[in-house]
Amino acid sequence: MLIVFERHLQAVLDVYCANYNGERPHRSCGLRPPTIRGDPLAREVGEVRMRIPLAGLLSEYYRQAVAA
Repeated sequence: MLIVFERHLQAVLDVYCANYNGERPHRSCGLRPPTIRGDPLAREVGEVRMRIPLAGLLSEYYRQAVAA
């Protein structure tokens, strides 16, 4: 990824830090993100989807909500 100016760098770092601390599992936290506290969430149902932030530098997976 080519960073072209300071504002672009700050935007990229904001997305990366949010992913690192709020989405990415850490082994030392029982495979939960460090910002999550308490018991693990119950298993969700629904189709697994993928997001690709930062032009493919990261990959995020989430479950699509099931219509009731």
